[in-house]
Amino acid sequence: MNKKIKFFNLNIKHPYEGYNINGQSPAEFWLASKRAPIFFGGDSVEQTLSGNFSEKLKTQQKNEVLRFLKINEDLEEKKYEVHIVTIDSGMVWVYRMIGKPKECEKIKFKKHKGAMVDRIDWPKYFDIELLSEPMPVSKVPYILASMKANPAFSRRTFAEIGKNEKYSGNIAAIQFLTKKWQDGFRVDPLDCLSSVEFETLLAKLFEDKKCFVPAYKGGFFKDIDFFARVPPDFNMDGMAKPTGEDISVQVKLKISSVEDQKNLSEWLEKSKLHYLISLDSICPNVLKKYADTGNYLMRDWVRESILRSSAVSDWLDESVKWLPKEKRIY
Repeated sequence: MNKKIKFFNLNIKHPYEGYNINGQSPAEFWLASKRAPIFFGGDSVEQTLSGNFSEKLKTQQKNEVLRFLKINEDLEEKKYEVHIVTIDSGMVWVYRMIGKPKECEKIKFKKHKGAMVDRIDWPKYFDIELLSEPMPVSKVPYILASMKANPAFSRRTFAEIGKNEKYSGNIAAIQFLTKKWQDGFRVDPLDCLSSVEFETLLAKLFEDKKCFVPAYKGGFFKDIDFFARVPPDFNMDGMAKPTGEDISVQVKLKISSVEDQKNLSEWLEKSKLHYLISLDSICPNVLKKYADTGNYLMRDWVRESILRSSAVSDWLDESVKWLPKEKRIY
């Protein structure tokens, strides 16, 4: 039986002097030398692990650097492997840490705080083993290539990916690259779509019903992901028939927080031409009223609508063709 795997994202960004040899980004510079670093101040590994930080760090930063430095120790005790992904400069790396954390020479870098000032930092790093060849983002599943755009990962240096079931598609994509699948792992292909792909799929469903969709992403429109102009004979089973020509659609992969549920309920209440579509399977109580009217549509509706459209079914198959059939729930 294979060891269980935990998955993490590591961002390597540091504007220190001398890193950009031959135009390399910090990630390229470090990973080319088979090292994965974290920074957060001028403390050594030993000082950091003792918790005696010489610089003021936010609680989240302290937690991240400690989790990073203790990753092999903690996971070895629990019989886990750890696989790390770094996405940078149009490339994707997947690797694992080797041995114990180390530090190298201190570095000088520029940090902007009102003015450019010189700072000293002490990189703390692990030697690494690549689990797949570095690949261009254009060659990896889109859900993984676009992960850097997710604030849950882009705003943090070191974050676990698999802590939330919401990211099972990202985990599937990493396993596809490494060819190291966890025992018993299976996933719904719908969960292997990024948010942008899911919006595109839904827009295609409306186009398949002869709607005009001017753009697949609302962009700067608050609370709206796309508009659709529906024909007079428009009908999609389970969806409330629009009372006018133009509808506004808001798309969510998952609705997790109570605050989101409240805000979405208020948005739906504003107009019968507002529609919410998500991949949730269970309807929150505050949204049940709109699920009953057909203004809030969920996973089963999405799946059934896809099955009724050969064009959209083909598009979905092409989008997730990287996912082996035996790893699919549906």
